[in-house]
Amino acid sequence: MILQNQDIADSVQTANDVRDVALQGLYEPPPIPFAFETVGWSILAVLIVMMLLILIFFQIRKYVRNRYRREAIQEIEALQEAPLLSSFLIIKRVAIQVFGREEVATLHGREWLEFLEKSAKGVELLRYEEGIYDVLYADQSMTDATQQDIMSNVKKWIRTHAR
Repeated sequence: MILQNQDIADSVQTANDVRDVALQGLYEPPPIPFAFETVGWSILAVLIVMMLLILIFFQIRKYVRNRYRREAIQEIEALQEAPLLSSFLIIKRVAIQVFGREEVATLHGREWLEFLEKSAKGVELLRYEEGIYDVLYADQSMTDATQQDIMSNVKKWIRTHAR
């Protein structure tokens, strides 16, 4: 019986010790400082810089390659007399430069307008076919609204044509 009382006393003492430990504050280690001192951060920085340089290179190359588009649109916007005839001369010159003389030089009439519509996004010149022919070959005039629509389609072709 004495042995049982001793066991009970020990378990009460252990319970009291656990309560005392539970009431104390938790031990927190000091915070780990954050620094870019490892090799991985250097590699990441080099990769990011390289990607930015490659992106800049491709943007500059695209800008230089599209110079002919900007110049052609400036020429069209500067036209005063016979803007429709001159704009079709400019668009033919651009098409020869991009697609090659063999493919473009022989195109005329409906084939030429179909080629322009197929080689660019959202260009609609076939619906103005009769009016274009009247202005170019019969020296007739057209309404300003129709002429503006045709000119905007010509500019759209220059901006969006694809090889």
